[in-house]
Amino acid sequence: MNPEFSYIKSAAQLPEAWDQLANSYFQQRSFLFHAEKFNPCKQRYYACFEMGQLAAGAVVYTLGLSLLTFLKVKSQVKMHIVGIPCSVSSPGIFGKPEAVAWLKKYISANEKGMVLFLNLPEKTKDFKGASGKTLPTIVFQNRFGSWENYLSQLRYPYRRRLNQILKNGNGLTLERTDCSVFDEEMYRQYLQVFQKSNEKLELLSWDFFRHLP
Repeated sequence: MNPEFSYIKSAAQLPEAWDQLANSYFQQRSFLFHAEKFNPCKQRYYACFEMGQLAAGAVVYTLGLSLLTFLKVKSQVKMHIVGIPCSVSSPGIFGKPEAVAWLKKYISANEKGMVLFLNLPEKTKDFKGASGKTLPTIVFQNRFGSWENYLSQLRYPYRRRLNQILKNGNGLTLERTDCSVFDEEMYRQYLQVFQKSNEKLELLSWDFFRHLP
């Protein structure tokens, strides 16, 4: 079977079937359109079709990135990233496995320069380019059946410290609101965390958070 490929310039032009194929909120058209508006980084999209039906999709953007994050090399380089244009763990390429493999090769052949695939679920090397995680040194493999199970397996000093933190937070309440309530104080807290991070990928604007779909 000969797959057909399509280059798409903007999220507004993505086919309706795109959302049916997506397995994450961050891969859907509404979020991608939002990211184009509030975090523009030369986004473009690729689609793979089988017999006229969408079988795989990919999000690509360009960013000046420190190789220290992925290769431990102190150098800034422009990368074409197959991923979601914000720091989340969802992959930027998705769909039927065979079509995804075709699309990876197509993107590698048609994007000029260094191509980085982020958060691929498999470790196969069936394409030209690099691969990695959004935050490669901060990966937690959750093998615990419950929160209580996790606490019970912590070493005593860590468990004691965590229990003290939880005790101090007993008066806190959880409130779910619309993203429009994201205010300047919340954004300052985000900036504080960002500035303390050793691995800074991209700085998102206040409006990016306030207008999330």
